[in-house]
Amino acid sequence: MGTENEKIVGVMNQQFKELTAVYHNAVSQYGIPDSEFWIWYAVLSAEGERTQQDICDMYALSKQTVNSIVYRMLNKGYIFLKPIPGMRNKKAILPTDSGMEFGGRLYRQIHDAEQRAVSALSPEELKIAAKALEKYIKSMSEELSYDQ
Repeated sequence: MGTENEKIVGVMNQQFKELTAVYHNAVSQYGIPDSEFWIWYAVLSAEGERTQQDICDMYALSKQTVNSIVYRMLNKGYIFLKPIPGMRNKKAILPTDSGMEFGGRLYRQIHDAEQRAVSALSPEELKIAAKALEKYIKSMSEELSYDQ
């Protein structure tokens, strides 16, 4: 049986999996792995430039995964790497014209769907949801930290 909190956590975990499946199903139409989508998302939603390390940190992807996908994207001519002045080995990931065509189409589809979906919530509901999720993630991270 479980306490009310245990039931809520179970529902939340199921909802996280459902949301992951929604993104996966949309991305699979493009024949790319989910992790490649998150690289496109990071690069195309950025107000500035993104590095591989930025993407690893943002989406909890391993350096090896990001590096492998970036290499494939480079070979397809979808992106190029621009050295960042003053940074020894860091390079910004930027889309080429063909990358903007392919990645932009994918990004716009997901972004537009996200915007339509959140329009069902009030600005206050969105702020509450984001704040609660942030607090829950921080607390879980602290609880599961091996540094304790």
